[in-house]
Amino acid sequence: MAKPQEKLAQTLDCIEGDLEAIDTSTYGFATHLCSLMGSQRQQIKKLFSLVLVSFVAAGLQFVTMVKIANIWGKSAFGDLAYAMVISTYGAVIVQYGLNRTFVRDLIHFPSRFGELVAASLVLRSLILALVFLGLVGWNIIVGANYSLSWGMIAIVIAVCMASLSLQAVYDVWDKMVRHAVYNLLRRSVYFVIVWTFILILPHKLSITLIGVAMLLAALIGMGIEYYWAISRVKFDKNLNIRKTVTAMAKNNAWVSLAAIGCLSFAGLNQLILKYVSGSAELGVYSACWQIVLLATLLLTQIARIGRPAMARYTDNNSEISVHRLRFFLRYSGIMLAVAASIGLPSILFPRIIIGALFRPEYISAAGTLCVLGVYIMIYSVGIVASQYVLSVRMEKTYFASVIAGGCLSIVLCFILIPTWSGLGAALSLLISHGAAMGLYVLVALNHMRKSS
Repeated sequence: MAKPQEKLAQTLDCIEGDLEAIDTSTYGFATHLCSLMGSQRQQIKKLFSLVLVSFVAAGLQFVTMVKIANIWGKSAFGDLAYAMVISTYGAVIVQYGLNRTFVRDLIHFPSRFGELVAASLVLRSLILALVFLGLVGWNIIVGANYSLSWGMIAIVIAVCMASLSLQAVYDVWDKMVRHAVYNLLRRSVYFVIVWTFILILPHKLSITLIGVAMLLAALIGMGIEYYWAISRVKFDKNLNIRKTVTAMAKNNAWVSLAAIGCLSFAGLNQLILKYVSGSAELGVYSACWQIVLLATLLLTQIARIGRPAMARYTDNNSEISVHRLRFFLRYSGIMLAVAASIGLPSILFPRIIIGALFRPEYISAAGTLCVLGVYIMIYSVGIVASQYVLSVRMEKTYFASVIAGGCLSIVLCFILIPTWSGLGAALSLLISHGAAMGLYVLVALNHMRKSS
């Protein structure tokens, strides 16, 4: 029986032949296009289903946040944005970089599948416990002006719990759509609770309520996800879990540090904006950031399909590794096209978009949205390049690129934000993260050139 890599290589050869044989006549083009679509029907169907489910989830999240922003106003919405930024830091710490490398490891070491899954769950659970203790300790040590409310802590823990997801397992099993549906169910619990209060008791809507709703949704969602997947994973009864967890923590240290360093782009600028310009300015910036989150969520879901493929193309034992550059360019083109659907309107019509979605007090964010539209376009290619760099195990190079961009971000934040507030925060993000992603691209292209 042919290996999966051989089948994929044969499929690629067929696609290449179809493209080269396309006739310039209308009939010839239509014939070959139908043949090409037929040969890739399952992949196209999977992509369409995944994007559709993800778009529904992203759309509901976007509409919900816009509604909350308009009910609360920019100052209160800024406080919610602050809690979400803190939760992002917690989630990245709990993930320990496994969201970037776990698919690669499961594909490259299939005989250790159960061992790696068990170790990842133990490692992330331990880190989650440390994050919770850290939040409680922070509230004990700092004064009332800097402490987090219990509602904020609930939001942070709920987002961190989502980092215990088995998404990588579903991706390797080619069950991405199933996992996306489970994720939509989890989010739906949250949406039902929040919208019930929005429609019936909007004056009762608070950060504490949102935190409780997120916690309940996380518990239900994780239960559904684990119930289906865990029973299908074969765990070794003689597993030395301590040794495997220690090795995983050591091997993923650089990627974890790089992931935390990435927060110096999209997270640090919001924290500095909060303390330099206040909650109201952060609320205005966060209104634009909801559009970026909508774009990045769609891009991330499409990247789920690309990540396993990237791992196979970068496996030196695979026959399809010779097609790395061609795959990289096509993958980047798809991601850029998706990003353009949101990025280009944000660049061309920022005032119209802000005016249509938010209260007049948010209209000052038009310039910020324009800058973030450019960021969305660059980010789409950066995802592909970072996947390649990590797939070929250039973790230290990835870490160095992130740290270089992170240092630039810190400097730019303290220069630009005091002068231009939200616009300065957006510019610091675009320049610093754009520079880091540019390094990813150069490193990836150089590696492909040397490998060819």
